Amino acid sequence: GLAAALGLARSARAGPGLSRGLSGLALRGVDGVKAGPGGRSSVSGVTVTIFGATGFLGRYVCNEFGKMGSRVVLPTRCGDTSAQHLRVMGDLGQMVLEEYDDGTFLRDEAEVTRLVERSNVVVNMIGRDVETGNYGFEELNVAFPETIAKACQAAGVQRLLHVSALGAGPEAASRNLRTR
Repeated sequence: GLAAALGLARSARAGPGLSRGLSGLALRGVDGVKAGPGGRSSVSGVTVTIFGATGFLGRYVCNEFGKMGSRVVLPTRCGDTSAQHLRVMGDLGQMVLEEYDDGTFLRDEAEVTRLVERSNVVVNMIGRDVETGNYGFEELNVAFPETIAKACQAAGVQRLLHVSALGAGPEAASRNLRTR
């Protein structure tokens, strides 16, 4: 499954003396006793930040990490109403919604670093089919993934997964797909 693809053990260890994270526990680098039998109501020891979680694939990726017992940080510009369906993908306190300012977030490397610094895994699934007043294709599909990669490297994140698009490449027909 997803855990094997990312090289993560389903039974990672967690124990007392955990460091505090964004809104609670952060489990990166903790070694102790296993917490729970595995699954949603357990602690897998994996903390993941998922960018683009409210999009087409996001709910399925969140669900898979929730089933593993992972702590999931969900940066969102939509607010609670548009992202509330993601809270039930994990046990109480497992899904952490972090709101950000849509106008400056992708350009603020310090904010991105803050969101990924306590994660073992970071997943980027942000993408748009059309350019907006805030973001063009180059900024959204090239500059922001680069910002995430730099933040992950600086924070010592173990795995970075970038989801692009089917048909993406330098010879693609649309400018959107050429930038992905």
